[in-house]
Amino acid sequence: MNKTQYHYHILGITLLTSAFLICHQQTISADQLNDISTDQQEILSSELLEDNNTLQNNHPSDIAKNISQDLKNEADKGKSDIESYDPNQVTKLQEITKSGSNSLIAVIDTQFDTNHEIYKSQVKTMDDLVTKSKDQADQMIQNQKLQNAKWISTKVPLLIDYSHSEKGDATHGNHVSGILAGEKYEERLKSISPNAQLLLLKVPSKLNDPDFTKAYSKAIVDAVNLGVHVISMSLGKTADNYSNLDKKVEEALLYAKKRGVLLV
Repeated sequence: MNKTQYHYHILGITLLTSAFLICHQQTISADQLNDISTDQQEILSSELLEDNNTLQNNHPSDIAKNISQDLKNEADKGKSDIESYDPNQVTKLQEITKSGSNSLIAVIDTQFDTNHEIYKSQVKTMDDLVTKSKDQADQMIQNQKLQNAKWISTKVPLLIDYSHSEKGDATHGNHVSGILAGEKYEERLKSISPNAQLLLLKVPSKLNDPDFTKAYSKAIVDAVNLGVHVISMSLGKTADNYSNLDKKVEEALLYAKKRGVLLV
């Protein structure tokens, strides 16, 4: 994926998710908006008729100011009713899944900035956690014989580096992770699954790198063996043609499918 395609990819994800990233308390339909607009007109018409004599004696600019203020007052009253627009019904899914509680999501990408605040947010209670402590994460590393793996936080119990510490742009990895399970408490901004944990898997950035296929296939297999429920992959143009996938990656995908892991 070249730089232009990358920027369009980021823009596409941003546009696709902007409708539900700002999750407030409730939604409102177009019909409800029309009803509110109609109510405002009726209120203003009634007030204007009742106070007709006063308005006739006022300057046109004063009348305009009065109408503008009335509209503002009615809009302020309706703020609690007009909270957000949720065409994908994400809030309902969050209720069903408890916002990702007891879920572990793997993100395979080329770089992550683990100092970012989305990785420092804490899962609400111990009952929400798949991996409950650093000691448990260390035991997983030992059992699976993982290399270059470390605990980051309760949000990110494991970061595994398959890229030999290659430096890359963390923008895409953070963007995907933030949409999936990041959370900011000080702002009314929420991810799709804020209670889920993240397993971050860093792979080489060059598709033609001899280590890319090996790293990608191993990352998928390791994620499955570590008990993830979902694997987010950014295969780029390779995903357009399944036959173009390397045999090792194809086998890893089939392994994940057989184990019931959702591949995205």
